[in-house]
Amino acid sequence: MIARQARYAAELSADAGERHIAHQVKLQADAMRRKGVSEDLIAREIACMDRAIRALLERAMSGGVR
Repeated sequence: MIARQARYAAELSADAGERHIAHQVKLQADAMRRKGVSEDLIAREIACMDRAIRALLERAMSGGVR
């Protein structure tokens, strides 16, 4: 999921990529809320997810992820 989101965001303009990442992170947070996950854990997981997507996005932009 992380790699797929980073690859897709890399294909978009910078603004569209940012919107895509924000939307995907929100979808994941909403899914966790529906499952009853605590807000503290959601915040931590979403922060990790955002960092992971952005790290792979940076690699993809430099030609490192396919």
